[in-house]
Amino acid sequence: MLKLMVRIKLLLELLLVTMIVGSPLWQACNPRDSSLETRAFQVGLSDCRITSLKRTPSRVRRQVEEMVHSYQEQLSADSAGSQILKINSAANQGPVTVDSGVFEVLQKSITFARLSGGRYDPSAAPLYKLWRRAQSEGKKPSRTEIYAALGSVNFRRIDMNPDSQQVYLPDSSMQVTLEPGLDGYIVDKVADLLQQHNMVDVSISKGVVKRSINGESEFTFEEEVLYENDESFDTPIVTLKNLKARALASFHTSSLLLLNLSTGYPTQNRVSCVASIGPEAHAAEILAHIVAAGEISRGIALVEELPFFEVICVTEEYEVFCTSGFEPYLSDLNPKYTLHVNNSR
Repeated sequence: MLKLMVRIKLLLELLLVTMIVGSPLWQACNPRDSSLETRAFQVGLSDCRITSLKRTPSRVRRQVEEMVHSYQEQLSADSAGSQILKINSAANQGPVTVDSGVFEVLQKSITFARLSGGRYDPSAAPLYKLWRRAQSEGKKPSRTEIYAALGSVNFRRIDMNPDSQQVYLPDSSMQVTLEPGLDGYIVDKVADLLQQHNMVDVSISKGVVKRSINGESEFTFEEEVLYENDESFDTPIVTLKNLKARALASFHTSSLLLLNLSTGYPTQNRVSCVASIGPEAHAAEILAHIVAAGEISRGIALVEELPFFEVICVTEEYEVFCTSGFEPYLSDLNPKYTLHVNNSR
């Protein structure tokens, strides 16, 4: 009973956050005018890209560039000025005071770890580092190394103090990472900034994530095609339509390292492609990874419980699985694929 109450509390907290973040985005739109010209700019040296109908004022562009640079510096575990690096370096030594944005995104990451039952875990950094190092050396880590790294993975041991905004890792072998989710969080923050300047008709993309802010023109991305491989000229699987004013996270699993955090080994669930939509890019990115890295049915069931979010995944056996609310967004399904719509909602 206690576990059920805790789960319900977490769902309500996430619903509140989603409603606060997403409510300004759900706007009615007029038919798209194909004659409209768009403007795009790359944000500094990052992979963040802004596409807009109107010219972005230079002062707003500077603010966006400063924001993206700041968050990448603070939240990347490998950056010299990273607050995540400071947290990891101080493991078992003492708590680290962090900025409000760092505390916020780490706290949200822990909430998703709880909701997923540990299938996603921000403390999985040692395990991912082990596998990436081994892959760069052209070998597999030993079972002893895997189990040792897996023993350091436990989000429940991350000590978060909201009063002092301090984070503490009690074990010297523990490390945290905000990937996946970092790109989505930055996209959300950029969207918040642009909305503060009353900018609409904007699409923001970074990594595997994109998000649109629609005005009356509805120029921003309205549909997305999922292909069999990570190439736009490959065989199409299905078209995702009516995506205006939503965030989208989509990727092919072959391009990522996905680990089963129960075993410590790479995931073998035969998922080839996954996409998640919703009002918040950070959540969409994490949910897509949860479904891609674990048991498909459990991942689908988790997303079914979350309001405003939907997910779809494609397997190597030519099957397409999606949450019940995703079906209206689907069109032009390749006839060699079989669609399975979850019916628990």
